[in-house]
Amino acid sequence: MRATRAWADAAVATLFLASLVVLVYGFAGSRVIEDGLLAAWSPKGVRQCAAFLLASLASALVAARLPRTRAPLVALAGAWLVVAHGLAATAATALVASAALALGFRLSRRAAFGEGPFLEVALLRLVLGLAVIVAVVQLLAHFPVNTPALHLGLLGLCLWAGRAGLREAAARLGRFAGEEPAPRSAAYAQVALLVVLGLHSAMAAVPEAGSDALAVHLMVPQQVASHGLWGFDFRGFVWAVVPMGADWLYTTANLLGGEGAARLCNFGLLVVVALLVRQQVRRRLGEGLATLLVAACAAAPIAFQESFSLWVENLLTAFLLAATLVTLRTWRRARTADVAAAALCVGGAFLTKSLAVCALPLLVAQGWNVARAPGSARHRARLALLALGLFLLVGAGPYAYAYAVTGNPLFPFFNDVFRSPYFGDRFVDTRWIEHAGPDLLYRMTFQSSVYGELYDGAFGFHHLLLLPLGLLAALVRWPRAARLGLVATTATLVAFVCGTQYIRYLYPFLWIAALVEAEALGALVAIPRLRVPALAALALAFAANLAFLPTGFYLMRNFPVDTVFSKTERDWFIAVEAPYRRLNEVVNATSGRASRVLYLTEPYGAYLEGVPVYGNWHNPSVVARLGAETPEEVEALLREERITHVILAAEPELPAFRAWLGEHGQRLAALWGNELYALPSWPDAR
Repeated sequence: MRATRAWADAAVATLFLASLVVLVYGFAGSRVIEDGLLAAWSPKGVRQCAAFLLASLASALVAARLPRTRAPLVALAGAWLVVAHGLAATAATALVASAALALGFRLSRRAAFGEGPFLEVALLRLVLGLAVIVAVVQLLAHFPVNTPALHLGLLGLCLWAGRAGLREAAARLGRFAGEEPAPRSAAYAQVALLVVLGLHSAMAAVPEAGSDALAVHLMVPQQVASHGLWGFDFRGFVWAVVPMGADWLYTTANLLGGEGAARLCNFGLLVVVALLVRQQVRRRLGEGLATLLVAACAAAPIAFQESFSLWVENLLTAFLLAATLVTLRTWRRARTADVAAAALCVGGAFLTKSLAVCALPLLVAQGWNVARAPGSARHRARLALLALGLFLLVGAGPYAYAYAVTGNPLFPFFNDVFRSPYFGDRFVDTRWIEHAGPDLLYRMTFQSSVYGELYDGAFGFHHLLLLPLGLLAALVRWPRAARLGLVATTATLVAFVCGTQYIRYLYPFLWIAALVEAEALGALVAIPRLRVPALAALALAFAANLAFLPTGFYLMRNFPVDTVFSKTERDWFIAVEAPYRRLNEVVNATSGRASRVLYLTEPYGAYLEGVPVYGNWHNPSVVARLGAETPEEVEALLREERITHVILAAEPELPAFRAWLGEHGQRLAALWGNELYALPSWPDAR
């Protein structure tokens, strides 16, 4: 027995030392410092981040050392959210979260997963409620009925349905705030996590200037707010019928609290994911180590990319993680409510993004769980039909609609398979393929720019330190069913990354990987001689993640927290980083919802009350006609598309368009190389 333990300790130590050597080699032998750390930061960004970091750290430490309860920390967090995001946005986000929690309580009153720690169960119920809310909004988006009053009424119904659960949650929160804080070692780890989340919340309060958000994820909610519906015009927006679960959540938040509420909801989802992971790994590591590991995960630059702008991966991660935990917590003892909860969460993941197909092993596991559920064969058959029905009801809608209107359920992807007549070929971003190899984990860590719109170092450094050892430890320590699930998930991810190597697509699984990495940390601290080196290495990886913070997104180079406190800085940031917002506001002032704006520049239609018409790959039919060489061809395009305004950038040249606009258009404004023209009304326009 001792010999076996000695061999096991030697294997753990060897793999840990090998990981340390690889990390040191990466810092010394790559250009991660020059092309990552130094390239991403500006002097202003370093000053502002250091000042905010010190202020938040001091505030958290002072609050933690005040009266022997958690109340000061809770009050500090709430006050900061109101200051940073505004009262309306904070109230709207709290309303959405409360409604989701209440609905989740109502749907899972008899669930077996409800027999666990209250915080973990409450978070799972919140995600469950979000799956239903998002599915309902997805359906409503087809009809011109979406108003703040309607969405407020729907959330009110959720609150009423789950009022008993909300009362229980409020009572638990009051008791939590009044409890004594954790022991000092765990309290310091909690302060570290709070500071990291404070950094995230500050970046989430910056005005939206991200390209995908301005083109899609904020534009769609604002179009719904302006017109009452989303048109699903796949001819004008090639992605119009893809799954957009996160955008439907942002739609409700935006209707009630504007852009700030949508961005705060996204940050809130990150908090939900972090707390769910922490609750799970604390069983293996204890409170202090678990909190430190989660802080390292949250400090990864790729996580800051997700909270700085409106992306969709935080919601996708929440759904996948909740479905995984419900399945694990109810293995071979699932009740009807548990099967329904898992099916709704998996459906929510598919409703959010088609990349949820990577959750195939989870579907298989849930099917096996149903097949082994106690009861008669007829009961298990009913469970299977219930799970399938709920999964299809929530998750299949976008795919069914896309197939009905385009002939391709994944339009525009895989069009070489489904052959929709509305798209010419398979949609593939060639930048993120053919970069796979056995050293992929190392290269993603130190050459992140090859695998996304990132600087080097954006992947995070703790994965290379802990993931290899964690996989080995989990394969040895976990029960047989969990090991099979781990092998199946790993095989699915290997197959996926062999096709596409894009770090952001891996984001949900980087959080789920923390469950495996906890095994590595647990194995290391169990060896007395390795405990201190392991904790020091994790602390250094955590610090390195924070140091490389802006490598996740170029707009964080100045750490623009000054936009939270100064209207002048906020206006300047928008003018420099998102001038299209200002040009769209000029159009709104003159034409309102009747406008149709052609963007011969970046496709940023957010904040436009009218309809944006993009002149890039988002709109292939327009792109095909941008090579117009005569005034007649230009006018024909503008007339047929019923264009009222054109925003034209310095590039591309488009000489025929410039000549036509110079003769017939009225130049209304110019900002940072972008010119706004108003067009004459078309006699036959409707």
